[in-house]
Amino acid sequence: MPDTSAESFVAWCEQQTLNGEMAPVDLGLVRITERYLHNTDPAEKLLALLMVAVLSQARREGHVLIDLGEAVDHPLVAPRMGVLPPHARWPEILSALPCVTRPGGKTAPFMLMEGSLYFFVLYQEEG
Repeated sequence: MPDTSAESFVAWCEQQTLNGEMAPVDLGLVRITERYLHNTDPAEKLLALLMVAVLSQARREGHVLIDLGEAVDHPLVAPRMGVLPPHARWPEILSALPCVTRPGGKTAPFMLMEGSLYFFVLYQEEG
């Protein structure tokens, strides 16, 4: 059974890092992001942490963004779909988080645009 809470997902990430199956930078970003989300709905918090882990992994593989439509099939996300908010609400949920912004919005670590999530700094470089 996959982790069904943000806290258990962070613990799982820690174990994966110790086992060499997750990069330390991925774990670090998950931990930092968790600090932004202390008053967030548990399912929305788990969604955010999953997206950050997927985005970090994608960046290490040379990508500048993740497509939220494709993220549902990612090995970290797919087994947890049953405990996450409905996929159609992901853009709305993510854009409401304090660590996510939209074009022309506040400065934040992550940027959401047209169904894709970027690291804000990489979005600026691409733009």
